[in-house]
Amino acid sequence: FMQPGVIYEVEVDMWSTSYIWNTGHRIRVAVSSSNYPRFLNNPNTKDGIYKNDTYNIAHNTLHVGGLYPSCIILPKVQEKIFFTRPQAGYVYIADKEVAPMILGQTLVIGKITVEAEAEGAASVEKVEFWVDDTLKHTVEMPPYKWVCTDFGMGQYELKAVAYYTNGVILEETMSVWKIF
Repeated sequence: FMQPGVIYEVEVDMWSTSYIWNTGHRIRVAVSSSNYPRFLNNPNTKDGIYKNDTYNIAHNTLHVGGLYPSCIILPKVQEKIFFTRPQAGYVYIADKEVAPMILGQTLVIGKITVEAEAEGAASVEKVEFWVDDTLKHTVEMPPYKWVCTDFGMGQYELKAVAYYTNGVILEETMSVWKIF
């Protein structure tokens, strides 16, 4: 148990959380002795669970600056974009994934739905789909996909480009062999 008047260092792991804060947004930190109803109320006594007859009120003090610096560490997760379809190294016939391809090549026979996933999608303005150096389709809201029917036989480079509201532009490319 903590002793009144004694300053303790406490590290709180927030577990798996993910929030997107845009430029100018603010956060607030609330310090509490409870996380009810997720966990049972803490009676703030030395009694075991379900064995307490009384409750004590907890008085929390957060010391900041000087000898007792406090901080909140908020890691930034890098935005990224990647193809979810077609997958590298598979054969697709008439928009259906058939089997893994030898040597990791991607082979498309007929049409193919090209789909990209942009992490941090809440801050994505648009995703563009390119074949070689030609813009073919633009999508401004998820899901970011396009049905590709307009290129012939040969090897092509598919490219998805994501434009984020913070000015970041990311792209993913994939080489595809197209038959028919």
